[in-house]
Formats: sequence, C-alpha cells, structure tokens
Amino acid sequence: MSPASRQCNGLSVKKLLDAAFLEPFLAECPGIRWPDGALPSRFHMERLWPVAEDRVAIEWSFELGTHGRCSLFATPTRPTDTMVRDTCNLFHSSGVLQGLRLMLNPWPLLIHTPDQDPTLSQMSTFLDRPDSVRDALRADGVIDSAEPAGADVRLVSYRARRRATLRFHLPGPPEALVGGKTFRDGRGERILRWHAQLGEHVKRASGGEVGVAEPIGYIEVLRLALFVWCGDATGSRRPRSAGDAIRALAHLHSAPPDGLAPFIPDDELVVLPRWRSVVAAVDPAVGRLLDGLIRALRAAVPPDGAATATIHRDFHSRQVISNNGQIVVLDLDTVSRGDPALDVGNLLAHLWLDALQRDQGDVRRFAEDAVRLLAEYRGMGGRLTRDSLRWYWASALIRLGAIHAFRTATAQCSPALWRQAAELLHASDRGDRSPKPGDDRTAVLGDVDPILAEVSG
Repeated sequence: MSPASRQCNGLSVKKLLDAAFLEPFLAECPGIRWPDGALPSRFHMERLWPVAEDRVAIEWSFELGTHGRCSLFATPTRPTDTMVRDTCNLFHSSGVLQGLRLMLNPWPLLIHTPDQDPTLSQMSTFLDRPDSVRDALRADGVIDSAEPAGADVRLVSYRARRRATLRFHLPGPPEALVGGKTFRDGRGERILRWHAQLGEHVKRASGGEVGVAEPIGYIEVLRLALFVWCGDATGSRRPRSAGDAIRALAHLHSAPPDGLAPFIPDDELVVLPRWRSVVAAVDPAVGRLLDGLIRALRAAVPPDGAATATIHRDFHSRQVISNNGQIVVLDLDTVSRGDPALDVGNLLAHLWLDALQRDQGDVRRFAEDAVRLLAEYRGMGGRLTRDSLRWYWASALIRLGAIHAFRTATAQCSPALWRQAAELLHASDRGDRSPKPGDDRTAVLGDVDPILAEVSG
C-alpha cells in the first residue's frame, strides 16, 4: 500500500478506526446536520475492505439518539465524485440513515449514506422515492395492481459502491414481498440466469428439499435483479444448521458448471495480498505475520485438476436459510467453476470463527462436528482431495482473520484464525502476534488429520 493510501493524504487509516477520534471528529464536522439534534456515540468499526488502487473503504456503526444504531460509510473519492454537490441534511427513513454526501478535502475520502452512493446512483430512488420503485415494477409487469399505494423498502445489506440487497413490501392488492439485488453494473441479468439454471438442478437433485431464490425479472434502468423474497412475512430470515448447509452445498456442487467462469488457486492468491495490504496499513507487525502465511500458502498450491464443479465462492452457514420448509441457498453472485474444496474450506473457517465467539465447549466440539459434516458431504457423493481442502481452508482462515482484524465485535478472534491457518500449512513464520498460551480466543485444533481423513485422498 502506498504512503498516500496509508495516510489518506493526512488522515491515517488507523485514526479512522479509533472511536476516540471518530466521535468528536464526525460530531463536530463542519456542515453535517444530525437529525433531531442527536449526536453520534459508541462507535463500532464494522467493516474495512480493500478497493481499487490499494485504498480502503470503511463502514462504521454508532448510536444516534432515538434512531438506534445507524451506519455511515467512507470510500476513496473518484474524479467523477466532484461533479455532484455535497449534501449534509441527515434524516432517518426506511430503517437507515440518509442524506449525507460529504467530501473531506483535502483528503481523498467521501463520507456518505447508502442513498448518496455516487456509484450506485439508483440507491436514492430505492430509499428516497419508494413510490417510483412501485411505478417501475408496474411498468415492467412485475406487479399488475392499479392501486396508487407505494412500496415499503428495506435495505437488507449494502456494500458501498458495489452492491445492495433490498426487500420491497408491495401492499397490493395483491400483497407481495419481493427481493432485489442491485449492482454498479449490469451483472444482475447474468445472476438471474444462474439462479434459473442452478435452481432447477438443485431442486430436482434434492427432491425439492433445496432451492435458490426464484428469479422474477430485471429492471435495466435501475440495474435491479428481482427475486421472490425468501423469508417470513416480517422480512426476517432464519438461518439453517451447518448440517443443512453441507447438504445444500453437496447439491450445488453436483450441478453442471456449464458457462461458468473458472476460479483457480492463482485467483485466490490475487485476493489475499489485497487484504494483507489493508491490515499492514494499520498494523505493520500483523502485516508481516500475514506475509509469512501467504508465503506458506504459495509454497503449497494444490493442482487445479479438481476445478470442475459449480462452486459458490462465498459459502457459509448464513448463506442458507429456511423458506416455507425449504433450504434456500442465497447470494449466487460469485458462482464459478472451481474446486469444491474452496466452499467446504470457507464453511469450516466460518464455523471455527463461530465457535471462537461462543464458548470453549463449541471449540472443543469443533473437530467432532467437522468430521460429521465431511462424512455427510462424502455420503452424498461429494468428492474432495486432502491437499485442496487443507489449502483452501487455510486460505479462508487467513482472509477471514484479515476481514475481522479490526471489527469491534470480533477482532479478538483473528489471532486464532491465523494460528489455525499456520497449523494447517505447517508454517514456521507466525510473527510476533502468535497466540499466547492460556488465551481462550487463541485455541487451535491441533491435529487436523482426523478431519482431513474424511476426504477421499
């Protein structure tokens, strides 16, 4: 990461993660008018992720008076950002904070709410003008009601300048819940095709037990892919068990990968250095630790001969939910042709993180649970190689540790994630941040051979 990136031309990345700095900085920031006179407090760092040109984007959450917990986003500025005027009249609507778009000159940093995302300009339509969304749905034939009633919109998830998931409640008649995914480009059309192709396969292969969100259509002017909403009438989504997740994954992996782009170990090794740069910008010592882990990973790259399955590429247990008794797989945005060990390794890494966040009983049971999951996957025809699973599991642990390294709620788990990656890779370079004995957050599984023995060889 360049010095300009690390310092943000004067405003260091480390300061942007410091609640003691952020609270007065944003509360007193010239021009920002906070709603109802409330001021932000109790800042949490939620996300820190790499973006173009080795720079970072940030998501903060904080308490804001009677509005509860709210979020703001900071992203590196782009040349086109100067073409739109700042807006600083914050208000709370549709369950999210809105109305802020502020360029922090002379720093190349834009602080904004989701509706003022300069790359996802359609977000202002979704959140600020929900009636126009209903009009667009009607014009595109998604709904046939002639009633003038508007659409209630809720932001389900949001990645600044990249994508968002929304839920639209259409009062009717007929009443309906519709899910939407919007992107900075037209990839939503392609994702709809994947949903149709893969949904039919997994439904047939599982006897109807497993499915994906059913596609409805695409509204080009809003870059909005529409799906039948998966969740209950209140819009909430209940996750399924790890056992349900591994069964769903086995069915997904059995789908023919026709037309899907390949994803191989070399692609994985492009992603990890980006995360290493983010971490090193804040803590150089941890950056050196990750250097050692990435070197060990490069030295153990498995052959890509197993890259012949349909893979999810962002699979964990929260990507699987209940919907009318069916197991539904979410977020097929990155589906590719690759090694199924990538998905299984990512699932195991997330389950390890979950265990670390709960109690020592979950940590002690993890190996037994992992063996059971892999045995079920194998029993359903899933095929993995030990070298591939070891490699992709370690890679997922390295990446997951970097993702959580500075999150307020889970940063304490990152050393244990990295130490487990080192154990899998037999890495000797663990750096100064190696876990200390007696720290219950730095547990390792020790001998992973009983787990790896559950795969074919």
